[in-house]
Amino acid sequence: MAYVFTLLLLAAGFAALLGLIRPGLIGAKSRGSALLRSGGAAIVAFIGVAATVPRHGAPEAAQPPAAVPTPAPVPVAAPPPPPPPPLPDAQARLIGIVDEYAQAYRAAPNEMAKGATRPARAAAICAAMKPEVRDWRGTVEELGSTERGDGTLSVRVSPAITLQTWRGDRVDAAAVIRAASPMHTAIMAMRPKQRVIFSGQFIAGPLDCFVETHSDFYSTLTRPAFQFRFTDVRAAD
Repeated sequence: MAYVFTLLLLAAGFAALLGLIRPGLIGAKSRGSALLRSGGAAIVAFIGVAATVPRHGAPEAAQPPAAVPTPAPVPVAAPPPPPPPPLPDAQARLIGIVDEYAQAYRAAPNEMAKGATRPARAAAICAAMKPEVRDWRGTVEELGSTERGDGTLSVRVSPAITLQTWRGDRVDAAAVIRAASPMHTAIMAMRPKQRVIFSGQFIAGPLDCFVETHSDFYSTLTRPAFQFRFTDVRAAD
């Protein structure tokens, strides 16, 4: 648009120049017409100039305010689970004894020293423990069955210790969980890794104070599995 007005301005100026430099060639009437034409051209030029000058005083159209992004909600961390209840004193004592003599076995300088850790551990267990236990805590390790349908059970009471109803390849009839008994019915609904609270009795043995079911010396001293007769097992949660 500014380009068009500029052309109009140049044309008007050219017309006005012609009217001024040819006064002698035309009469008074012609001179009046030239002046009229010059005046008109000047008016057109003025309008063109006025149109090309920006009007600073004119208000601009109001712009809508920029949208403010809504901040993303800050995730709230879930509260940590409550710590597990403390272990019964007798259970904590057995775990401490087994861990102590497992370390002694691994640190022994020779086979004679390693062999001496077994009777020493047995003496420590017999001095600190009674066969009967109540409300110990553990996780179900294995669920099984005999050919008669009686139940077999293994419960882990620490990373190194398990209690189980069988002894090697032999199932002790006094330790199995009788089929159709209330405890058998309750245990059938459980699953491996489930936390349980249990009561029962260790079975006395000549070598480890309580019968230990492994056949190799290393496992017996570092990750013992004691034979156990369960009298009550229930879910902990």
